[in-house]
Amino acid sequence: MLMRLNFISPFIKAAILQGNQTKGLKLSALMREMPLLWEAQEKLFGFKKTISRLLKVIKAMF
Repeated sequence: MLMRLNFISPFIKAAILQGNQTKGLKLSALMREMPLLWEAQEKLFGFKKTISRLLKVIKAMF
């Protein structure tokens, strides 16, 4: 379980920490098999990336 959580997209991790996760993102969903590619994970959990959202996430990290 811990190994799998280490490979979650940084975009998804940041959204969780900021409380901005999608409705489809639940612990039970994270415990199932998921793709290793970050873009595929974001699509699976309903994240829509935009440049402004990415910049906001990057700024929040620093």
